[in-house]
Amino acid sequence: MKQQKRAKQLLKRFKQDAPSLTVRIGDHANNINVPNREGYIYVRYPNGNVGEVYNDSISPTLDSEIVVGHIPGESHLLKVVGQTSGTGRYGDSSTRKQNVIKHNKAHQWMSEDGGNDVLFSELRQFLPFRPTPEGGMSLHIYRGISWRDGEWKSTSGSSIDFEPYIPSVSGTAHYALVYINTGSFPDFIIGSGNATEYTNLDLTDIPDPYPGTLPIAAVRLYEGMTGIAENRRQTDIIDLRFPFWHDHPFTDLDDVPHSYTGSAGKTLFVKQDESGLEFLPFSSGSYTLDESNLVDVYAMHWMNL
Repeated sequence: MKQQKRAKQLLKRFKQDAPSLTVRIGDHANNINVPNREGYIYVRYPNGNVGEVYNDSISPTLDSEIVVGHIPGESHLLKVVGQTSGTGRYGDSSTRKQNVIKHNKAHQWMSEDGGNDVLFSELRQFLPFRPTPEGGMSLHIYRGISWRDGEWKSTSGSSIDFEPYIPSVSGTAHYALVYINTGSFPDFIIGSGNATEYTNLDLTDIPDPYPGTLPIAAVRLYEGMTGIAENRRQTDIIDLRFPFWHDHPFTDLDDVPHSYTGSAGKTLFVKQDESGLEFLPFSSGSYTLDESNLVDVYAMHWMNL
């Protein structure tokens, strides 16, 4: 009771004499949020007492130093009005001002000392190989590193001008598939055949990727367009960077022969221990080929498993 009385006296003096008060987030048991009081957090006053204040302005992190006060029109409500930092963001170590303090734990997934304002990133926010409109019909592909042709290769950032590939027939459109080739620069494929009606364009119109390349994005190109759009209302870009598309030759599978060398004329059979496949000489008198012993190699390709 005495502590509550001292806290009330402190708050009374604070309301009369000062527009704000610096406190720290959390009670002495490391609790932040007040049970059954939505929007309220615990704070520790300079004298060690614990209070409850309303918060609708920050992501609270345990032990962070904040400023609480009464704002005009809400003199009855003690609330968080800002955060403090011993060092100004652009100042020297002697400055002291309201500022956004270090609060990474508030955005950290499952953080014990935060995790209450987790940041989830969209694919479009990742920079490696990011396709970015530059204005007009130019698309920039950000630099990156990828595994191609059995080795790690670096790709320089570069731009592609799609102006010459805009369909000329009224009301038509097609996709251009942007990909990373075996060299060091991005390239693209324009959708095969005639451009389709704009309203009928769908994912099936995206060109198939070339084997050994890395698809990056499909860019919608339509008659009359003047620039590649990407905003909250529309986008002409389909980001294809994840999952990374890739293919493997049959001999890259774990349970098959890893080379065709020396196996000319041989036939693929299941091993006697049924642990995989192997090439063996074929003898017409030894086997009767029917559906019971044929191996569907295509069905065993990783894309069809």
